[in-house]
Amino acid sequence: MLDYAAQRGYQTINKSFETALPEIDENSYDFVFCISALVLIEDAKTTINQMTRIARRAILISLDETTEEFIKNFAVPAYNHSKIIIKNATEDYFIAGWVSKTTGIPIRTRMIFIEQKN
Repeated sequence: MLDYAAQRGYQTINKSFETALPEIDENSYDFVFCISALVLIEDAKTTINQMTRIARRAILISLDETTEEFIKNFAVPAYNHSKIIIKNATEDYFIAGWVSKTTGIPIRTRMIFIEQKN
């Protein structure tokens, strides 16, 4: 996906969230999107704070509501951050989400929109 984005002229960063986000200047991007990726991040709150720091206008995040069975059977470490509190969220709601192809477990997805106050 990174190669495809780069071929289309988008700037890409091929590092972990924990490494890449602190290196990005404050208010560098109009919009930050993080869709179904935080399930792989242990410290989602710090990552969301970093996204808030670099976004000028808005942030869209999805947090997957993983079950204990999904976490136990997933190939790499996974985390359920679906219940963390995001006080500055403009919108915050659950959608149907997806079904894990490897475990067959349905996953609800929490959608969070944060509009930056400038």
